[in-house]
Amino acid sequence: MSWEANGPFAPPPPPKRTAAERRILEAAEEAFIGSPRDSVKIADIARAAEVSVGLVYLQFGSKYGLYAAVREQIHIEFHEFTLSTNASDDELTWDHLSDYCRRWERAYQGDFQRARLLGGVDYNIPDEHMAAVNDRIRLRVSMAVAELGRRIGLLAAKGEVRSCDPYETAAWVYTSIWGSALLVLQAPGEAATAEVMSSLFARQRMMVAQALLPISALNADGTAPPEYWLRSVPRDGPIRAASAADRHPGDHTDEATEPDS
Repeated sequence: MSWEANGPFAPPPPPKRTAAERRILEAAEEAFIGSPRDSVKIADIARAAEVSVGLVYLQFGSKYGLYAAVREQIHIEFHEFTLSTNASDDELTWDHLSDYCRRWERAYQGDFQRARLLGGVDYNIPDEHMAAVNDRIRLRVSMAVAELGRRIGLLAAKGEVRSCDPYETAAWVYTSIWGSALLVLQAPGEAATAEVMSSLFARQRMMVAQALLPISALNADGTAPPEYWLRSVPRDGPIRAASAADRHPGDHTDEATEPDS
């Protein structure tokens, strides 16, 4: 079940990009990963993308608008990866909620340098082009949380999780994931290790399990048994098998395909 295509909370379709725009986004992503945003020059991005500076401004409006478009692309891929599942609504179980959390760790571990760009947003920059893209990102996040809430509601009806307000609970789950990620994404380079990230995400999954599992599934002391949350997460490269040259909204790796190392 692809979140992008199905369900009552399916997000708006991703922007359609021309080949030139995809080259610009790829070059911009590499530039913003390699250097602080304010030191990146549009002329260098245009040269790497083999387009004119004018075309970059025509398509993205400003450097901030281009930066936001790169972030939007990463959001699209990460949300689709984490919400995609082969299970129908009737087949959803606790494991699918746990897997949702594990997939976020998988996304951040596999695409760590790209994920760092998600932590670099400043909503106070007075740039209309960036603001327009940020509005689209916020809408996509809201729809993703709503879809997660819908699934939590289904799990609650089955007794897989405790009775709760599913949409408030989904917002809490997503916030706990984002908070765990930010602790690493905004940390100095030497502190942002895979081991630290794994520890933070494992703790996040433990919190979710203790808060949502039925009381009957918890240990006598109220803790969640490890089998509900402590599972290894692979660290074998980006979440998609597509090459960097083909990376753009709308291209998603099939869930059963192992990513390239």
